[in-house]
Amino acid sequence: MESKPPSNTFPNPAPIPTRTPPRNTAPWVAAVAIGLVIICCLVLLAVWVSSESGFDGFLSGLLLAMLPVPIYISIATWIDRYEPEPVWMLAIAFIWGATIATAVSAILNTMGGLVVGLTISEAAGEVFSAVISAPIVEETFKGLGLLIFFLWKKEEFDNITDGILYAAMLGLGFAMTENVIYYGRAFLEEGFSGSLSLFSLRGLALPFLHPLCTSLTGIGFGWSRQTTRPWVKWIAPVAGFFLAISLHAIWNLSATFDFWVLAYAIILVPTLIGVYILVKITHKREARILQQFLQPELNSGLLTPDRFFELHNLKEQRRTAWRAFRSGGIKAWRKRMKFHQLGGELAFHRWRASRGLVKGSVELKDQQLTQALLAHVD
Repeated sequence: MESKPPSNTFPNPAPIPTRTPPRNTAPWVAAVAIGLVIICCLVLLAVWVSSESGFDGFLSGLLLAMLPVPIYISIATWIDRYEPEPVWMLAIAFIWGATIATAVSAILNTMGGLVVGLTISEAAGEVFSAVISAPIVEETFKGLGLLIFFLWKKEEFDNITDGILYAAMLGLGFAMTENVIYYGRAFLEEGFSGSLSLFSLRGLALPFLHPLCTSLTGIGFGWSRQTTRPWVKWIAPVAGFFLAISLHAIWNLSATFDFWVLAYAIILVPTLIGVYILVKITHKREARILQQFLQPELNSGLLTPDRFFELHNLKEQRRTAWRAFRSGGIKAWRKRMKFHQLGGELAFHRWRASRGLVKGSVELKDQQLTQALLAHVD
């Protein structure tokens, strides 16, 4: 009689209960914390200006400071033509400059001036606050905003163009709030005519000081991101930061000792022209990136030579967008602009992937962007 193998008398193990992984709440906590800090800074600045110049001075200063901002923002966004940055990131940069950077700088500059004024003399305190403290403190806290973007959003902040744009938004936000303070003081001393007189100088003749100074830091960060030389990655941001402080200090020195017209003509304007030339150079470099990384679509026939040329030529983009608007109105214009945007996003995605800067599935996003681009081809 054959013996049967013993049956398994051990009970089946109980199924392991599945646990839903906890949600990562850190980003939400950080967002709420930053939002509260921004609100506190806004309240602090409003109370400060109102206490100095009264509520009417605050309102007139706010009106004049905000008036040209949309124009200057449109000029700043012109810098980033091939791959427009997310609007929400530009808004955060502007808000950081208008609230956190301004409030902290105002407190530290005032404290520094008071300490030196009590230790040496009131005049020495004013000079210290304007020429030494303000350039260091203000460029540090505007630069801190750039550093956060640089470390946090590597796929967005990836070249010199991005560095200049985010720096410009930070600087515009800072300048707007600072102008509220200055216009309010002028209103207290001379009424609305005094605010208008100062507006003609700070708001019209000299609106680019803060964006220009901080753009030097942004250039350093952008150069660090796009270079392949290890030593440049470290030196460029530091050099840009010190150049920003130096330019700011020279200007404040000239304003303090009344030779600002000379500094404006031989330092500030040439620096602005130099940054403009650099922007044009980066546009040519970005056009070459589009030509290189959209070549597969041209070779496969998915893009015609005309459409391929349109995507990497800014003048042709303007012409085709205008023709689309004249023939099909806003809807056709938006579709054409979306086509240009998707072409830039696809090319720069491939460029970042070639340098190992893309997280997640490179192929999946490539396919999604390619399909979206082809869906917008006429």
